[in-house]
Amino acid sequence: MIPLQDAIIEYANKHIDEINAWYDWAIDIDNLPAGINLAEGNQYAQNIELKNKLNKAWRTGDDARKRELTHYYIYHWGGIRTNLPKTITSYTVDAPEQLIARKTQGIASWSKALCARNANTHAIFDARVSASLNSLQIIHNVDQKILFPILPSRNNVIKKGNKRLKTMTNLWERNNAGFYKTYLKLLDLLHQNK
Repeated sequence: MIPLQDAIIEYANKHIDEINAWYDWAIDIDNLPAGINLAEGNQYAQNIELKNKLNKAWRTGDDARKRELTHYYIYHWGGIRTNLPKTITSYTVDAPEQLIARKTQGIASWSKALCARNANTHAIFDARVSASLNSLQIIHNVDQKILFPILPSRNNVIKKGNKRLKTMTNLWERNNAGFYKTYLKLLDLLHQNK
């Protein structure tokens, strides 16, 4: 049995390399925010470049620009088209602690907004991330399993996996209030151990 961070490191060492051709999240180049251009490259490299450029544009942008970047990352990049304009504004202006206090309510959107602000301190958390973290704990027989919230998804693979996870994780420790901060601490540990 191993800690979760070791399971993630083991998985990453097997699958992450200089090219990362396995990564599949195409960016719609036609809908990039004004002033953001991406170099030619594979989808992994372009997504890293996009985060860096969004972060830089966020730091130098006015309120309208920040709202545009938030909307882009949630709506166009993330494919979440159900947020009202006032919700996007809230995700743009609310302090990180206010958004984190929402727990799972809107997390697939507000975590993207936080990531667009600063990908060094915040990360996307959605149904795929949750399913991955929970599945890695099963695959690697992790010590002290922590259940990350099983989130609804439109993805059929994740839906099917979530059904199985619900039956396999019923005795796990739940960290409903602090799961996002636990996730960020885990990512920080991984970054320190690179």
